[in-house]
This record gives sequence, C-alpha cells and structure tokens, in this order.
Amino acid sequence: MARRIVLIALVVVLVIVIGNNVIGRIYSMIPVQRAIFNNIQRITFNIQRSILESVKGIKKQVLPIAAEFPGREAALSSPYIAVQNYLHGNDTLELSVYNLETGEEYTVPTIGKHISGFDIEGKNVVWADLRSETRNPVQTEPSGKFTYNQSKLNWDIFLYNLETREKKQLTYNPAAQRNPRIWQHYVVWEDNRHDTTDDYYGIWNVYLYDLKSGKETRITRGEYDHTHPRIRDGKIVWRDNRNNTNIRFRGCENCPDYNWDIYFYDISTGKEQAVATGPTMECDPDVSGDLVVWAEYKELNNADIVMKNLESGKVTRLTDDSFHQWQPRVDNGRVVWTDERRGHSTSDVSTDFANADVLLYHTRTGKTTRLTGGWIQSQPLISGQYAAFLYDTQANPRYQVVKLPDKLVR
Repeated sequence: MARRIVLIALVVVLVIVIGNNVIGRIYSMIPVQRAIFNNIQRITFNIQRSILESVKGIKKQVLPIAAEFPGREAALSSPYIAVQNYLHGNDTLELSVYNLETGEEYTVPTIGKHISGFDIEGKNVVWADLRSETRNPVQTEPSGKFTYNQSKLNWDIFLYNLETREKKQLTYNPAAQRNPRIWQHYVVWEDNRHDTTDDYYGIWNVYLYDLKSGKETRITRGEYDHTHPRIRDGKIVWRDNRNNTNIRFRGCENCPDYNWDIYFYDISTGKEQAVATGPTMECDPDVSGDLVVWAEYKELNNADIVMKNLESGKVTRLTDDSFHQWQPRVDNGRVVWTDERRGHSTSDVSTDFANADVLLYHTRTGKTTRLTGGWIQSQPLISGQYAAFLYDTQANPRYQVVKLPDKLVR
C-alpha cells in the first residue's frame, strides 16, 4: 500500500511538471497570459513541494517565534545568543549578546566595523577584529580594488567574559588569526602565520589555545588550507584541501570540483583522522559528541547533508535528492540545516520561489521535522532547547529564535 501511494505521488509530480512546462512554452511570450501562467506556476510549485515532503516523511511543526534580533550572523549557546549587527546611522559593527531566559542584553567590546568570526559558550565570547592593524583595511585604489588583501591583515583573537567583564587578547602574531570557536577552556581558530606564498587566499592552519594553561598548539601542518574549524566535546573538525588538485577552482565556495575534505583532531589523544575524503567538495563541518556532519556537493548549488558516527564509523545520508541542502549544525544528536526543496535561499534576485526552510533531524527517532514556514530562513543554529535562524530580507535581516518542544530536545 505504501509503495502504491509513493508511486501515485511521484506520477502526480511528473504530470504537474510536464503540464507546467507545456503551458509555459505556449504563454510565456504573451504578457497577460504570462502573468496568469506565473501565478499558476507558483501554485503548482507549492503543490509539488508538499507532495515531495509527504513522500520523504517530513513532518511540519512551524513554531512561534520566541525572540528576534537585528543582524545577519549569530552564534548560539543556550540560553545565550550572540548577534552581529551594524549600528543604525553609521558603519560601526556591534556584537551583542542576549539571554533568552532573562532578557538581559550585553555589548561585547569589539573595535571598528570589521569582525572575522565570533562564537559563544556559556558566558565567554570570542571574536577576531583589526584593532592591532595599523593600515586602513578599506582603503581603495583608483581601480576600485582594495589596497590590502583582507586575508593578509593583522586579525587577532579576543575573549570577553559577560559576568566579570574581563577582556583578554589571545593572539599577538602580526599575521591573521580569525574565525575563532570556543568549547569549555579551549579556543580554536584559523591562522596564516606560516604562509610564505603570494597567493591571494593564503595558506591557513588550525591553532588551539588552552585558556587554563595559556598554551598555544599548532594542530595542522603543510602547504595546504585547513579552515573553518569547529570544536566540541574534545574534538576539532575542519575543512581541508590537502587532496585537492583543481587549483583553478580555488575561491569558489560551492564548486563541487574543488575537493575540500573533512578531518578531525582528538584533543585527549593528539591524533588526527580523516572523516570524509570523497572526490568532490565536503565542507561546512560541525561536531557534537561522536557525530560529525557536513555538506557534500554533487554539483553546483546541489549539496546533501551527511553524518558520520566517529565511534562506529557509520555514515548516514540525511538528504539525498536534487535539491540544495547545506549549512548543517549538530547538537546532542539533533541536526539542523538549510533546505531548498520548497524554494531557494537567495533574496536579491527573483523572489517568486524564495522559500528556503530549516529542517531538523533527530537521531533518536530517525525523523525529520520542518521548523519554518514561508520566506527565507537559513544559517540555522541549535543548542539545548533553542534553535535560531536568519530571516533574510536583505534590507532588514534578523535572527529569529524558536523554543523547541520536548520531543525535539530529548
């Protein structure tokens, strides 16, 4: 019976697609009919997506927005959320932290309008800024190009405690240290102090800093890129291009032919291990417990979400279709990601089919739940009983927070 329902659903989708294309060819050149066709196309598009969700067994639980904050980037550590936003009336960047349970608000003492990555755990916030840089990072040449390569500027890492209001500088090297992440008393970042090339993007390595001992440890080596580190539960994961041979794709963040891989480092043992080394791009990793998740690109703007259990070695594909799923994050057996099967995530082009969603997969139940409704929600975060995502309107982007029900927490 189940197979018959799935077959019927797929046939309906096929009929809608064919009919849609035929009608479109007939009326696309006639203005009035074209407007009518566009409305029909939107309706059939939504029907197709609803049928596909049913076939995939995706549940829908659109939750009320518990809070929202202006900004385009955020970090979440329940009950705190850190949000980066430009102050109204000038170009100064502000990093604010909100307690989702008490409503308290904190301002992190960053300097200037440039931040290159930030994170929060508990009451500790880390970020990178340019207060140590003596050059003007936005000075431009007559050609309109930046005089200084952003990756060659003197980014440094700082830590601020919300309770004690103590600020501490963690790096003093004149090269770039950026994109920090924090877990307990450890901070990781990407660092180009060993880059001797003239390459625009540079060579990056992962560094680890112990807040208790003050010891700094170089985690990766070699003339390769090791970037976007994340840390949790004594493990560091990052994307790594040591196996890449397609140099011409360098700088393309979503070109599948650029062979990024995923590696991890165990702090307790000091050992490194490959997680994913497929022939195409694996990127945007995250880790929690023994679970590592990442986006695996099959073609341009078509990635799937993959999960690996480090203890058992089992690999699970959480999505496997022709739609774009990316930006995965994992917390205690729950995985969230941006999903474009109901619409794209770009708000600066045609908005007719702009309707990306945030989906949540729970390893305990094996079920996937859609958390969002209309428009574009992306860049999801999850921690404890809270999930957050960017509601992207270009002119007024904001991070929205939902409180998850018990069945999606335990």
